[in-house]
Amino acid sequence: MGSTGGSNQTPKLDKYLISIKLINADIHTAFDGDGLADAYVKVKGWVSDSDSSGKLFYTGPVGDHSLSPQWNHIKTIKFNPNKYCGLIFDMYDKDPILNSDDFIGRGKWKTPVLGESEIEVEFDIPCRSKENPVSKIVYATLHVEIMEG
Repeated sequence: MGSTGGSNQTPKLDKYLISIKLINADIHTAFDGDGLADAYVKVKGWVSDSDSSGKLFYTGPVGDHSLSPQWNHIKTIKFNPNKYCGLIFDMYDKDPILNSDDFIGRGKWKTPVLGESEIEVEFDIPCRSKENPVSKIVYATLHVEIMEG
């Protein structure tokens, strides 16, 4: 077929579309008084290991009153692999009464090899609870699927 000037390198893309499917989560610590949580996830671009304050791509739906929310929510985003080294998944517990959401944890995902079927983002983050001001470990697993958009 046609020649590319003798180069076998794949051209570097400035942006490509990826679809992120927030499947479900298993939260191992209750955040609400009823022993449950109202979890949602914010997906951000991960700038570098020393800077995790990337651009917010989107906020997923709230999984009401559950320690095992089922979202099955798909969002397609423009992702720039030259700007971000991956994605950050921050999980929160929605707390409309106090107007302050509880941070459950953070998981990071390095820039993908597209076509991975399913990945697990493990949260193992020290955080503070209102009942116990000492840091504790909260464990949660978020199941996501990353696909070519």
